[in-house]
Amino acid sequence: MEIGADPDVYNPIKNKLHDLHVTGLSHGNIQGFLKKIFYGPEKIPNYSGGLGVLAGDTLKSFADCHLPVVAISLLYRHGYFSQIVDSHLGQLSQKVDWNPEDTPGLYLLRDPQQQDKPLHIEVPFLNEYDQETVAIAQVWLKLEVSEALDFFIPELLSIFFCPRLRR
Repeated sequence: MEIGADPDVYNPIKNKLHDLHVTGLSHGNIQGFLKKIFYGPEKIPNYSGGLGVLAGDTLKSFADCHLPVVAISLLYRHGYFSQIVDSHLGQLSQKVDWNPEDTPGLYLLRDPQQQDKPLHIEVPFLNEYDQETVAIAQVWLKLEVSEALDFFIPELLSIFFCPRLRR
């Protein structure tokens, strides 16, 4: 899902921190958060065209209207590119390297039993040979924040790892 209200277009938290002149604090966790907000990548590079933008704008509207919903989508680590279109050569693409860990407003959920490890969810299904296969999902959280900073819509984003056969 491409979020239409990504920080390169609209970032109420970054704007509020600038208005309050909060640019750095000595506490390590807060300093790391501020570094991500001010210097991290501007957005999640998911490209899905007009429907993705519509989904993102819809979530932003839900937050502004204080409607209690949750969004669920996929998150990919690889496969992104930026493009320019040349009238003589057509599309010119360049690979984009992106780390979700560095992206402001995107948080890796932790296992409640082992806080130092990421939360992994096993998703069992049957493959084409009727063998039980398990895909592993790593779960991330993004918050679509209202303009007034008084409400948010949680977005659960999953990165799936290669399935494995269950014996």
